[in-house]
Amino acid sequence: MRRRSLMRRSAIRISGIFLLLLVFFGIKYFCQEKSNHLKIISFIPDFLNFWQEAENNPLEKKIALWENSFEAKHSKFYQKVIFEGLSGQELRYLKNQKLKDFFSSLQDIDVERMSIKEIELKSLIKQGAEALKRKFPEYKTLPDFYILPSLYTSDGAVRPYDRKFIVYFGLEVLIMKKDLSAVRALIVHESFHGLHLGQLNEYFTINYGDQSNLFSIIHREGLLFFAFMEGLAVYATEEIYPTFPKAGLVEENILQYEKNFLLLAKEFLYDQKVSDFLKYRKYFGVPSNDPTIPEKFGYWLGYRVIKELIKKYSLQEMMAWEPKKVNQMALVTIQKMLNET
Repeated sequence: MRRRSLMRRSAIRISGIFLLLLVFFGIKYFCQEKSNHLKIISFIPDFLNFWQEAENNPLEKKIALWENSFEAKHSKFYQKVIFEGLSGQELRYLKNQKLKDFFSSLQDIDVERMSIKEIELKSLIKQGAEALKRKFPEYKTLPDFYILPSLYTSDGAVRPYDRKFIVYFGLEVLIMKKDLSAVRALIVHESFHGLHLGQLNEYFTINYGDQSNLFSIIHREGLLFFAFMEGLAVYATEEIYPTFPKAGLVEENILQYEKNFLLLAKEFLYDQKVSDFLKYRKYFGVPSNDPTIPEKFGYWLGYRVIKELIKKYSLQEMMAWEPKKVNQMALVTIQKMLNET
């Protein structure tokens, strides 16, 4: 009897240890799954609620309702990401202009399309995330994704927010895109930016703190960094979707990019010595604010740089380069291409 009792106690002890191990590894597994979980945050349900109240009101009332109901719930995001941290008179002017443009053209049918597109976009984001994971399995953490009315700021972009880089998609712009392959390429392009800049998050946190935004990064890191960053995303997206349109580029401009490459690249190198937002728009904006520069030449220049550097370095190596090294490598590579042209 005593032996049987000892055996029973031993079995209970072993079962207890096994249970503790199971709980431990279960918690560990759960945490890993949670850390790898794709996070998609949509503002569209709140926007649809706002629109039910605002749709039949005059423009001024729509804007007031937007500010007091919808934007009030997401003020931190809009202030930091869409309005780029502006304040005072600059913020009032920019916000007023954006809201007037947005609500002057918005119709019920557009809002209905946004509601339908939101469901499709969530599915496409998940598919794009899976494609990125297959290509870059070593990067475990994807950026957070936001779906919202961007006030015609962008169909998709990456911005610093809460000391990390997030991806957002402007749904009212995306509903105008009919080519699904172009939307898929855009999602991977922007998601790759999130992965790439996520590798540099410590650098940006140390050097910018809470003050990072598009304007500050352009001013401090310069046009070469943006050309490299965009070229890297164009190249990586092409690796994943080789037959899709090159997201970021204006493909009908490629012949013009190449025909005038020597002149355009020289002008870019001259302009990059002093970076500001006007020069950024010249090479990366749509439309370019200079009629002599084909739209988004900066993307093509960066893509050409990556096509040269990939002969010696992997995408993963280049993703880890801090802006100072990026600028050095990009400058040497462009100068080499110009000497060979």
